[in-house]
Parts: sequence; C-alpha cells; structure tokens
Amino acid sequence: MGYGVTVRDFMMKNPIVAISRVVDGYVFPFYHELQGVSLGLKLAMKYKIIHFDFICTSEDVYGYVMRTWWRKHRCGCPLRDNPKNPREKKRYCVKCSEWILSGMGERKNADKILPLIDEISCDALELAREGYIDLYMMPIRTKLSSAKAVLHLANLGIDQELRLLEIEKDEEIAEILYKEVYGHGTE
Repeated sequence: MGYGVTVRDFMMKNPIVAISRVVDGYVFPFYHELQGVSLGLKLAMKYKIIHFDFICTSEDVYGYVMRTWWRKHRCGCPLRDNPKNPREKKRYCVKCSEWILSGMGERKNADKILPLIDEISCDALELAREGYIDLYMMPIRTKLSSAKAVLHLANLGIDQELRLLEIEKDEEIAEILYKEVYGHGTE
C-alpha cells in the first residue's frame, strides 16, 4: 500500500515526473491522501514548477486543505505568517483546522493530521515566495484516468521517482498518463 503523485506540464499536460511511496505503517486513508498532497508540493519545489494545477483524488482531502488554507487568512487567531520567513510560522490556525476535522469525523486523528497540514501550509507559503500565487486545489470529478494513474502509482509497492523517459519505459503508467492527455495511449 502507498500513495502516488504525477506532476504534469502546465500547458500540454504531459507527465514530467511520477512518484510512488510505500507506506511503512498503515495509518488511515485520509492521512495517506494528505501525504500525497504534501509530496506533490515538495515535487513542485524540487523541480521549480510554479505554474501547475493541483488536482486531488479525494474530495475530503481537497475540502480540508482548501478550507484550512482559506481560514488561515480569515480567522481572528493571532498566529500569522512571517512574510520574511514563511517557515518561522510553523502553525496555521490550529483551532480552525481542528474544527474542520471535527465536521469531517477526523478529529480523533488530529495528532497525525495537524503536523502534516502544517507542513503543507509551510510548503505552499514557500512556493508563494517563489512565484506561485496561491494554493488552489481541484478535486477530480470526471478525470477518472487521473485517479487510475495515482492508484497505479500507489499500488506499485515500491518507492520510486520516474522522470519523463522512465515514465515512457513503464508501459502501463505511460498508457494511463498519455491516454488522459491525448485520448489514446503512447502508440
């Protein structure tokens, strides 16, 4: 079991890098989906990609991340960003995030989720410094092949990072990823 992420070219939607990670110890699906979001932001930073669509396979994760991010700027909590050093503020609004988790039935898992959403927030702030305007995610509603690609990566059972040439060598993942873009496989 694991999770996967695909980073695509913003204009052409071609895959640039695909990555899979094995889960050392199963926690719960929501947490592992958040790990995928975190990994996606880290890949964007690693490859210096600041123009991208952030598409998430889970509507719950999408809702939680976006509501937490939105509340971070609108709540009356005293914890704020330090524009000179985004990593200095290691907490978004904890109370708002816990409130959102309660509404989703995930409050019992806050001890694992809160550090991860904190990391996601800090990475998004760092990307903003590099030129990415604001964190915005979209849930997959009709792009089932996107979900197929992520599920394929998640179920590989190995930690790996595939760049463009390596993606093309993996016939199954290439077929899934290119079919989504062009409506047909790599042939």
